[in-house]
Amino acid sequence: MMKTLRESLPSANDVLHQVGLEQERPAPSVLTAVATFALGAITGAALAVLFTPRTGRAMRQTLRDRLHTSRERVAAPTDGDSDELASPWPTPETP
Repeated sequence: MMKTLRESLPSANDVLHQVGLEQERPAPSVLTAVATFALGAITGAALAVLFTPRTGRAMRQTLRDRLHTSRERVAAPTDGDSDELASPWPTPETP
């Protein structure tokens, strides 16, 4: 008798669906979050290596040159017209 009564009643999901609600799903575990992050990091690193337009040595040299230029511009005194520091990036030359 109890078995037939249980079978004839709607499930909890059916009742929640009828009133416009959903059953709360458990939050993903920490392991799932860490695995997803690691997969994204590995994928991003692989794509960066595949699509880098320069070799590693050339990229390091470019970064080193920009850092050196930035240090020089920050260390250089301003001309007195502006209180702002000079931009660390090269400005385009105007004709």
